[in-house]
Amino acid sequence: MSERRDGYERRSGERRSAGWLHPSVLTTIGALVLAIAGVIFVLSVVLSPPAEAPYRATGEPYADGLAAYQRTNYETALAQWTKGATAGEKRSMKGLGDLYRLGQGVPADQGLAMEWYGKAAGQGVPEAQFELAKQIDARAGNTERVLMDQALYWFKNAALQYVVEAQYIVATFHERGRGIRVDLVEAAAWYGFAGSQGHPQGAAERARLVAGLTEQQRVFVEQRERELVANVGRGR
Repeated sequence: MSERRDGYERRSGERRSAGWLHPSVLTTIGALVLAIAGVIFVLSVVLSPPAEAPYRATGEPYADGLAAYQRTNYETALAQWTKGATAGEKRSMKGLGDLYRLGQGVPADQGLAMEWYGKAAGQGVPEAQFELAKQIDARAGNTERVLMDQALYWFKNAALQYVVEAQYIVATFHERGRGIRVDLVEAAAWYGFAGSQGHPQGAAERARLVAGLTEQQRVFVEQRERELVANVGRGR
C-alpha cells in the first residue's frame, strides 16, 4: 500500500513539474520578457525626439533674443531685445514691438508696441512698417482720414519691400476710397502686383475689376503694374 502511495506521489509530482511551473517554461517566459523589454527600450530611443542642444549666446542681442523667443523664453528675449533696441538695433526694436503687441514676457501694451514698431519702421524694417500700418488702420476705423492716410503710407512702404499682404491691402484702399478717392485703375494695378508677387487672391481681384474697365483704362493698369514691379525692393 505504501509503495502504491509513493508511486502515486511520484507520478503526481511529475505531472505538476510538467505544468506551467516547469523550469523550461519559466526560462522561456523570462527570455520573452527580456526580449520585449529590449524592443521597448530600442523603440523609445529611436522614437524619442533628439535632445535640444544647449544654446550658446553669441553676444549679439537680436540673435540671442530671437533664439530665446523661439524657445518661448520671452523674458530673455525681452532683456536681449531691450539691450539691442537701446543700442539702436532696428530688428530688436521690431522684436520689442511684437512682445508688447502680443503680451509675451510683458503685459500687452499696444501703445508701446506702436512706439517700437514706429522706430523700426523709420529705419526701414518692412515687417515693422506693416505692423505699424495695421495698428494705425485699426485706430482709424472708417472715419479718421488722417490716420487712414498714415496707414496707407506705411502699407505702401512695406508693400514695396516684398510684404505681399501689404500690396493687397493697398489695393483695397484704392478700391474702397479709404482716406483717398476711389481709383479702380490703381486698385487693379495693385491687385495685379500682389498676384504677381504670390498673393493667392490678387489675380482674381484684378480680373474682377478689369472686367468693368475700358480698354484705355486696362492699358493704364498694365503700365502701372510694370512700374510697381520695377520699384519693388527699393523701399520708400
